[in-house]
Amino acid sequence: DPRLVGWIILLLILGQWIVRPIENQISRIFESQADLRSLELIEDPQLAIDCEKRMAISNQSNVAPSPWNTWMFSTHPSSVQRIERATSWKP
Repeated sequence: DPRLVGWIILLLILGQWIVRPIENQISRIFESQADLRSLELIEDPQLAIDCEKRMAISNQSNVAPSPWNTWMFSTHPSSVQRIERATSWKP
């Protein structure tokens, strides 16, 4: 029935809004694991920090997004989180 198309689209959109934060959280976990692995490989946290700073400037990214924005839309850890992790990393 063509009248159901609108309802189906609405349900798909609502489902996406429910699933998106879960997918993004999983993606952030994987990205954090990749960051830790890169620190293990280069063994130079200052290099990682400098690289992250350069990327944040060249991308003109929001280095510290709000918790809501991070929860709903961010697939990667923020620049501040990545720099903090590199700062506290011990070989």
